[in-house]
Amino acid sequence: MFVFIFSLFLATGFMSIGLYQIAADGIQLPTFASTKTALNLARKSRKRTSWYETIIFTVSERISKVIHLTDYKHERLVSDLKAVGISMTPEMWIAQAYVKSGVYLVAAVLAIPIFPLLFPILLLVGVRELFRQLQSADVQIRKKRESIEADLPRFAATVAQELKGTRNVLAILEGYLNSAGAGFREELEITVADMRSGQQEIALTRLRNRVSSTMLKDVVQGLLSVLRGDDGVQYFALLSHDFKQIELQKLKLEAAKRPAKVRVHSGMLLLCFILTYVLIIIMQIMQSATMFTR
Repeated sequence: MFVFIFSLFLATGFMSIGLYQIAADGIQLPTFASTKTALNLARKSRKRTSWYETIIFTVSERISKVIHLTDYKHERLVSDLKAVGISMTPEMWIAQAYVKSGVYLVAAVLAIPIFPLLFPILLLVGVRELFRQLQSADVQIRKKRESIEADLPRFAATVAQELKGTRNVLAILEGYLNSAGAGFREELEITVADMRSGQQEIALTRLRNRVSSTMLKDVVQGLLSVLRGDDGVQYFALLSHDFKQIELQKLKLEAAKRPAKVRVHSGMLLLCFILTYVLIIIMQIMQSATMFTR
């Protein structure tokens, strides 16, 4: 029975691949090889695209054509994907999430005749993968915002010091590039390029709109006021003080989470010590018992 079911699945798989190749040749669809080459060229990283990713992309592209979003959700997803550097349409992004979770659903259905207990496990993993994929853009945005906000206390203090000697905002931003973190440096590089090629106020406004951060909005507001002729030294000094207080509060919250984790490891360490002493005592008792029997 098992051999028959396995042969049926195998024959169905090969037949599906053959029908797809015939249909692709008939309507002149791009092959997997050409799709994989295009994905490799479009990627910024050096990691090569696998055949699995190529198949996921191809199927997602077909499904994305039947996905329709409201104008608000479409614009919001466009902004979110652009913020994290993902060059993909919102429909394609959602379709890819459905396809990746659908792989687990197909595996769950195929596991029913072979190992039924795997069905609920794979089904739960598929649902979890769907939500993880749909929320991955928000997670990346939050990590990027936290990375940028970690740089802002030092940046505000630097600006407060630099304004005492120069009023050139562009020079201040260029001077801070080498000491900025990865996330903040990327945004500064874009802003500096915009300021060189266009109006500086518009470039700073774009920076504020790209990153949804209250702290960064306060910094940009101060830089805009400097461009308009304000002193700005006192403003950035106060901003630096406030940012340091926010940073201290975050560190305290992070430290408050540590004791619970440390307590678990301490308990495990104590248990290991106790087991070691118990083992030594048992070995001594066994040695003593052996000597008395002799």
